[in-house]
Parts: sequence; structure tokens; C-alpha cells
Amino acid sequence: MQENFSEITKIIDTVNSIFFTADRRNWESCLSLFIDEPEIDYSSFSGNPSAKMKASELINTWKNFLPGFDSTLHYITNHKVIMNGNNASCYSYLTALHVIKNAEGGESWTLYGTYYHELVKTESGWKISKMQLNFIHHEGNMNLPKLAAERMKA
Repeated sequence: MQENFSEITKIIDTVNSIFFTADRRNWESCLSLFIDEPEIDYSSFSGNPSAKMKASELINTWKNFLPGFDSTLHYITNHKVIMNGNNASCYSYLTALHVIKNAEGGESWTLYGTYYHELVKTESGWKISKMQLNFIHHEGNMNLPKLAAERMKA
């Protein structure tokens, strides 16, 4: 049981580290948390279908968008881990706060949902092989994502 607890802790740390490193703009560390080509599914929010993509492409997308906000804080809680040998899944709750100070219409936009991650154990630790956002609700200034993208183009 102790070994299982240790592995569950490592899985949760891997999931949490995605958001911790992204919020701190530590892209290299964030990239190291994924297999080379994970499945990414934001369809519940974006409408785009789930697809496999290079982890470097995913991180570059975040790298070219998230710094458009003055700050982001992703809160990932209530993890439920299910292990099956060298594979695992992790369900968690998400609250994601995005801020642009002095933005017209309000300084914050908050997204709520759950995440489902699949992980595989590798020689260098647990890696994300699938990341699925299950969007529930968002509130605040809905124009902030567009403003963040515009700031990154400038």
C-alpha cells in the first residue's frame, strides 16, 4: 500500500506541475511532463475535436498566449487517481483565474471545470499522455482571452 501511495503522490504532482509551471512560464519544465505526442481535448470549451499533437506544439501555443495575461492562477484540486500498472488516470477540479490589470470591462476572467488526465510511467517518471478539459462555466470579462492574444501579437 505504501508503494501505491507514493506512486499516487507522484501522479498528482505531475498533474499539478503542468499548471504550476505554466503559471510561472517555465516552459521547458512544463514540456518535460508530457509524452512526445499526447492527446489534447479542449472540445468542451473550444468546439475543436480532440487530437494528438506534439507536446512542443501544445507548449508553444501556451507560450504564445498565456503571457498575454498579467497573471494566471490555475487551481487543481480534488484529485482521484486510478492506477493500472504503468498507466494511470487522474480526475481533478479546475478553477483558472486569468488577469489583465485595468482591462476595460473587468480585470479577470475565470474558467471552471474538471480535468481528466491519462499518464504513463516512463524511465523518467510519470508523463501525461492525454489531457481533457471538461468545461463547466466561465465568468468575468469574456473579452480577456482576445485581449491577451492581441497583446501577444503586438
